Amino acid sequence: MENGASSKIHKFFGKYPKETHKRGTILISATDTPLGVYLLSKGYVKQYSISTEGKIKAVNIFKAGSFFPMMWAFGGIPNEYYYEAMSEIVVQRAPRDNLLKFVKRNHVILEDLLKRLMAGVNGLIHLTESLMYDSARKKLVSFLLMLSKRFDRRVDKSGKVTIDVPLTHHDIASFTGMIRETVSYDMKRLQKQGILEENSRRRTIVIKDIRKLEAELG
Repeated sequence: MENGASSKIHKFFGKYPKETHKRGTILISATDTPLGVYLLSKGYVKQYSISTEGKIKAVNIFKAGSFFPMMWAFGGIPNEYYYEAMSEIVVQRAPRDNLLKFVKRNHVILEDLLKRLMAGVNGLIHLTESLMYDSARKKLVSFLLMLSKRFDRRVDKSGKVTIDVPLTHHDIASFTGMIRETVSYDMKRLQKQGILEENSRRRTIVIKDIRKLEAELG
């Protein structure tokens, strides 16, 4: 967020109590009208739908500083998604009407929201691109590369890239359209090749050699 917009947004949401939720908590259900607009200040939240066959299709991940649900809040589009905590999270929830009034009075916030919407569209384009490969393995590799560019990461002196988004193999399967067993099999193969490693306790992925990972798409 821009500094001016950030301070105003946090001041606005500061009027509402902070809520702490555990991993797995569903904040918004696809079957309910949202109770308000959330500002995420800690952790990660995933957005997904569930088909009539019960298959989960994840479409987005929100990190600290994000608003949701944006389409319902600012476009008046009925919500059709679930929003679930991927880790312990801290959020503040504001009534939609109050937020809309606040935004209309502050042009700097409107500019910030436009940037957010464009960033969201760009993220969805990258996610779509990662799913265009015929090979399940290449879908997985492309998804991991997308994560390494889009989300918070740490790079050490040896060039290892740590992706801090707490993803399970089930999560990865729901984003890529793969089955969990295939994700697990291909993740193990990448580990045996020395390309990546996983910390199951912290749910982090470490890309040990990003050039070798990129070469997997060749």
